[in-house]
Amino acid sequence: MFSAHAAGRDRNIWAPELHRLDGSVVTIDGQLYFTWSGVPTTLWRDSDPHIYIVALSNPWTVTGPRAIISAPTRDRERQGTPMNEGPVALQRDGRTFITYSASTCQGPDYKIGQLTYTGGAVVSGSSWVKRSTPIFQRNDAAGVYGPAHHSFLTSPDGTETWIAYHANDAASQGEPAGPAVTVQRPRSFNFPDRFMRHSNYDVALVRNDGSATFAADPTFRPVS
Repeated sequence: MFSAHAAGRDRNIWAPELHRLDGSVVTIDGQLYFTWSGVPTTLWRDSDPHIYIVALSNPWTVTGPRAIISAPTRDRERQGTPMNEGPVALQRDGRTFITYSASTCQGPDYKIGQLTYTGGAVVSGSSWVKRSTPIFQRNDAAGVYGPAHHSFLTSPDGTETWIAYHANDAASQGEPAGPAVTVQRPRSFNFPDRFMRHSNYDVALVRNDGSATFAADPTFRPVS
């Protein structure tokens, strides 16, 4: 129900406000599941975003209880803001992994963590083990900061798995907490010094410095 007179125009406008985002699906042992980021309380300010999973009886209907499979309990997940979000499944050789973004996206320490399904009840936190180190994180020497929120895709010939993610090339960049301008751009797979940018409802391929020199990248269609 919409509450037009809620205190604070940017929060608690919805009654109640339920913080749930970044949903994705995965099939494990023939059963479809939905995983997402949310807080275990009604309001985000009362808790930190966790990773959840629940079974689906069809692509749009939840069945049974949900379970928390990851919480931002480690120091590396609590830089800036305690955060677990953006869960995405990756499956290889009969194994299932869920990768996720951790810490605040407003700073350079945004990173990617990994959960591994170890067997047993999928909708149970005890069936998932958290990797001891991030799989993506800032690399100051390479000028890469906040490499996190991501998705996986298969190459056109079906032989490779690619990752698309956003990152920044300066520690001062990031999704701003206050008035600021920032661009978070997926990196080109074939040309790592170039990033995708939206241009006139299409995608352009630009260099790190923002110049409009396009590469002959078969993965993307350069636009003017």
